[in-house]
Amino acid sequence: MLEIKNFNPGGIPDKPDSRDYKWNNEEFGAALPPFDWDMGFDIEYELGDMLGISNFKLKPNNQGSSLSCGGQAWSKYAAILYAVSAKSFEENSAKFIYSQTFKPGVGSTGRDNCNILIKQGCADENLCISYENGNPPSEPFMVRSQDITDEAKTNAKFDQALSYANVVNDINEFAHAIKNNHGMVIGVRGSNNGLWNSQTPKSPVGVLETWGHWIYAGKAKLINGDKKIGLLNSWGEQTGDHGWQWIGEDYFAENGKYLMGGWTHILSTKQLPTEAFKHNFISDIAFGNKNDEVKALQQALQIDGVLPLTVQTTGYYWTATRQAVLKFQLKYGIASVEELNKLGGNKVGPATRKKLNELFNV
Repeated sequence: MLEIKNFNPGGIPDKPDSRDYKWNNEEFGAALPPFDWDMGFDIEYELGDMLGISNFKLKPNNQGSSLSCGGQAWSKYAAILYAVSAKSFEENSAKFIYSQTFKPGVGSTGRDNCNILIKQGCADENLCISYENGNPPSEPFMVRSQDITDEAKTNAKFDQALSYANVVNDINEFAHAIKNNHGMVIGVRGSNNGLWNSQTPKSPVGVLETWGHWIYAGKAKLINGDKKIGLLNSWGEQTGDHGWQWIGEDYFAENGKYLMGGWTHILSTKQLPTEAFKHNFISDIAFGNKNDEVKALQQALQIDGVLPLTVQTTGYYWTATRQAVLKFQLKYGIASVEELNKLGGNKVGPATRKKLNELFNV
């Protein structure tokens, strides 16, 4: 086995943020069945069926000596999401994302990369080149945001995702998100133990040197009876099986100790009743409530765009609704950032009801 000692990762762990949506079966997956491990999921099979291409294969990126793994992973994910919507596949630019999110000398965080994709999208690779004279890039080359042209910015808007969610560190939740959202990006903690060039890297137990790395994940299945998640790394064709590698439940041990987390992007074709919806919010609403008033609140928040359309409007004021309330309050400056972050979206009080009524009781 070839041993690689000088990996180029670039993943930075995200700090917890109460405004992040959490992908879990309680709210996002309430209408979706659990993941079927016997059947598994493979993004290459899904895209091949959608595009009418037999034996479709995704080509792994190569980040070279740069720390651009975040840009590499999210640009690959963006290209896949666009292919799902447009039934046409084009490689996307890792530089477009990474040059706007990098922290000098260390790489990028997941949340920053997510925000670029939902707010700006991601340009096609041919409009913002991520390879340096046709070769894997250096860090100085990848951080040149001046290479993002107006044409690239306009093109990027076609790839915008609806919203994003942080996935609970559980292998079943990861597989569920991968299947229902055409993949996700996983942050792993790895080590220079030689195993990260193989098809089945192991968690960095008892090693002295570790690093963080963002990787697109698009497969999940049983291998010899063990649950595995398939990752398309950004270290070129020589890594794993033409770029694909598999991590197992050792990475999810001790509440995901060896993970930096996972992010998934949510698309939806559900239509919102923007003209038909009208409601007078006359009473305060609090976290934990379950009634028709909460259901009306959820509908209003979805129309406003702060609550993802895939959240079930069950009338239960739970985590996703709480996060949407906080986003709504911050969006309209209902109170100071400090006050709102302290409350954490736990209550819809008079000031929030006033704004809701301005928008939806007219």
